[in-house]
Amino acid sequence: MKSVLVALAFVFPFFTAQAGTPPPGTLNIPDLVERVDKGVVNIQAVTLVRERVAMDPVFEDFIFQMYGVSRERIRKQPSLGSGFVIDEEGYILTNNHVVERASEVEVYFDDGKKTRLKAKVIGVDKKADLALLQVKPGPYLRPLPLGNSDLVKVGESVVAIGNPFALSHTVTAGIISAKNRVIGAGPFDNFLQTDASINPGNSGGPLFSAAGEVIGINTAINAQGQGLGFAIPINQAKKMLPDLKKHGRVLRGWLGALLTSTPEGTFVDGVVLRSAAFKAGLKSGDRVVEVEGKKIEEQAEVERVLEDRRPGDTISFVVERDGAVGNQLVRRRQTYKVQLGEEPEGRELPRGLI
Repeated sequence: MKSVLVALAFVFPFFTAQAGTPPPGTLNIPDLVERVDKGVVNIQAVTLVRERVAMDPVFEDFIFQMYGVSRERIRKQPSLGSGFVIDEEGYILTNNHVVERASEVEVYFDDGKKTRLKAKVIGVDKKADLALLQVKPGPYLRPLPLGNSDLVKVGESVVAIGNPFALSHTVTAGIISAKNRVIGAGPFDNFLQTDASINPGNSGGPLFSAAGEVIGINTAINAQGQGLGFAIPINQAKKMLPDLKKHGRVLRGWLGALLTSTPEGTFVDGVVLRSAAFKAGLKSGDRVVEVEGKKIEEQAEVERVLEDRRPGDTISFVVERDGAVGNQLVRRRQTYKVQLGEEPEGRELPRGLI
């Protein structure tokens, strides 16, 4: 699945990667758009790209022999995405991949004055693909109401607004096709699936319920199909906002164990020295049976249980471990209390190391 998923940032000039309970009656899209459109923003992120300058091979060889380097230049690479205002202090939510590695970020407002402001990246979370930006407060800010994505039902009408292919404030509509969709995008796969048309440039834009509340953040599409769009549930983002504002990242509890899923269950493949798992007594080869009373079949289920846990929280793990009694091999079930540590900062962790 990973190979066919496309993130929705739009990079010039190449094309890289189509809730809440509605009020009675037919969804009034024009009325909804009129109420919420000015809270949606366009985002331009500029990254610096180092590239070699084409030249005559003989001359290039001469330059290399004289100076030991090939001729290079730094080029600004703009990309476009979407976002939305969440309060009057100037905070804006979008996807991490929209602003990742950007040297500068600008936000465009549809306020009738074509207001264009520099934005500061306040916090990011790569795992959840979220970024929090901030611009200076002003009359151009139109905060959008955040809904409750847990209450969304499959089949409900939704509206997406964004900046696909630099076509500012494009409006599309559809339904919620599925909930809790796992697409192989990362450890927190839990997407809303929609058939509302979303395209490159929609990344970070809002998915609205019929009531005009943001219930999701448009994030990815399946490039091999039509009408297969995916949005981060807004409740997931709401839980992370305090940390993004205060710390610039999400503080998560960390187990320090490498888990692998097999047809026989989820197993501990390794334990980080001096980690929470190590101190609690978990060992390589343990089969994880339950975490906090929830039966475990896949590694992703452990990650979902730990998603909201903080450093210092104590978690109950039930594991099965092989041992010997005399000449017989026996499997014993044991319960461990694990006090979670803090997830390492600034390092890309191997998949399955949680």
